[in-house]
Amino acid sequence: MDNDFAIYLVPPRDGNSRKLVAGKSVSFTPAGSVVYESPDRDIWTIDPDGTSKRQLTNGSFTDACPILSPDGRIIFFSSNRSGVNQVWRMNIDGSDQRQLTRVEGGYPSFVTPQGDWLYYRAGITNSFRKIGTDGSDEQSVAEIDQFADAFSPDGRLLAYFDNETAGPRESLKIGVRALVDQALVQMMRPDHVKGELLTLQWSSDSRSILYVVKEAGVHHLWRWRLDQSKPELLMDLGIEPVERIVVSPDGLSIAKVQGKWLNDAYLITGLNNSSYPGTGLSR
Repeated sequence: MDNDFAIYLVPPRDGNSRKLVAGKSVSFTPAGSVVYESPDRDIWTIDPDGTSKRQLTNGSFTDACPILSPDGRIIFFSSNRSGVNQVWRMNIDGSDQRQLTRVEGGYPSFVTPQGDWLYYRAGITNSFRKIGTDGSDEQSVAEIDQFADAFSPDGRLLAYFDNETAGPRESLKIGVRALVDQALVQMMRPDHVKGELLTLQWSSDSRSILYVVKEAGVHHLWRWRLDQSKPELLMDLGIEPVERIVVSPDGLSIAKVQGKWLNDAYLITGLNNSSYPGTGLSR
């Protein structure tokens, strides 16, 4: 199994996407440059016009899921170079790479606006944990383990797809909770959806939720402002699967990770049970 996912930049005003580079996970710097995970599982940076491409990590291990500190000086990422997936950090130029998590590693999700805490999803339990960005005070955050999908940039809110109700139409809901105490702030019911909710993300000003819907084989990007009663359709994203969307800090660009999974089946012949006694394998 393989994939041909690539990162596309989509200006919200005209919706004309432009392929930037092959890759999967992606994040923006405050200045608008892109930090991304390449197909060979290393971390690179590239300018939005496709220039100044630079490799930051290089090795046989896997480096993935980069996110930026609010000031754009630090990249947090997941790496298995110590044997299992742990959260690491490095400077924006790739220097000073060091491991942060020790108890339970995982995949970085959000850095608080003050730059003091990093939230990440644990690799084994899929629960949320947090750690100081200096590597101190690693701890679990059990109260948000099961529902958070996206943290608002201002650090106040969590957005998630709510699938607790039984009926297929009733299950299409988007919930918003306060990060501080997980109190329910808002429950949105996108009655316009006739297909599948795929992925969501916050706008850069934390006032809207952007989400992707697959309907009749086509992916659409919608925006729902928290102070409005109905969403608005932003653009058609095409027929290929959309893995995620990320909004630039200035709100002027959206990065989408899009492509398809490539699957092949292989037949291995010539196996003989004499080579594997007791296994029952036959030609």
